[in-house]
Amino acid sequence: MDTIIILGEEYWFANYGMFSPASFLLQNLQKYKKSNLNYIIIQNPSQLISTINSSPNITAFFLFQDVLSDANLNNKTILQMKNYLNKLSNQIYIYPGVEITDTFGSKKYYETLVKKIPWSSLPHSRVLSFPNYKSYTNDYKIKKIIWKNVQSLWKIFDKVVVKKGYSYEGKQVVFWIKMKLKIMGILKKNSVK
Repeated sequence: MDTIIILGEEYWFANYGMFSPASFLLQNLQKYKKSNLNYIIIQNPSQLISTINSSPNITAFFLFQDVLSDANLNNKTILQMKNYLNKLSNQIYIYPGVEITDTFGSKKYYETLVKKIPWSSLPHSRVLSFPNYKSYTNDYKIKKIIWKNVQSLWKIFDKVVVKKGYSYEGKQVVFWIKMKLKIMGILKKNSVK
């Protein structure tokens, strides 16, 4: 049986009371465990090397956290981890690739995914950047732009995820759920269709 290792984003595993942000994805991957693929989902970069060492027949792994900057969690330097991944990439498919993973801490990381490998980013993803940001003059304008984008995406999706900055920590992620906001009375019943 072929094994695929997925290092999920931090916010996938957060519990917001009613739901886990990635519950749909995680439940569907569990369904496929019965097929010829074995999915191992790990939550933390510190689990990567031990999972690789204990898993037979790895065909691919998907990295949604920064394993290079967190190389110390695997008792490696950043360069050692990069070399380790480069060596593995000769035999195992690594998403999004070592070179793109090396830009994970960059503000341009997700923009790189959207532009260079669009099939790897969430559908209809938008990257907004605000050069020369000044909180005292830009905050209101930025909130209006984000809100306009959320409303536009609600025409396609019932739930919109907004990530602040280039951090993938759970506290940097906000979910805008149209029906929940309507029920809470924050949105007027007919304001967003």
